[in-house]
Amino acid sequence: MYAIAIGFLLGLGFYCIRSGRRLRRRGRIAVGALVWMTTLAFFAGMSFWTELLWFEALGYLDRFWTMVQARVAAVLLGAGVAFVATTLLVRPFRVVRRALGWWPEALAAAGGMLWGLVVWDELLLLVNRVPAGMAEP
Repeated sequence: MYAIAIGFLLGLGFYCIRSGRRLRRRGRIAVGALVWMTTLAFFAGMSFWTELLWFEALGYLDRFWTMVQARVAAVLLGAGVAFVATTLLVRPFRVVRRALGWWPEALAAAGGMLWGLVVWDELLLLVNRVPAGMAEP
């Protein structure tokens, strides 16, 4: 049922944005973007709240907040490293061509955020590792 509601609302937002661009109406584009943002925020908030209640019912609330902090830190770290690295790599091209814009840094930061979202649990294992008393050959 949730998938149907999400699909309907995102489709409605896409329709509003597309028809607003075709008819050149900024209000309709804004409504479509607002529907998208509201839909994503609402369902992400529901997912967060459900996880919070589940961990609280099991008595693992501290672990939940550790997980949330690890996710946020990994996403911010990934976005920051990708943004800085791309800024440093693109700097020589900005001298030659000023019309490069801000999109390389934005795309890199978005990719870094996705990377952080995918590997947050491995980073948490790396930070909290326990020595096993053996070394790999």
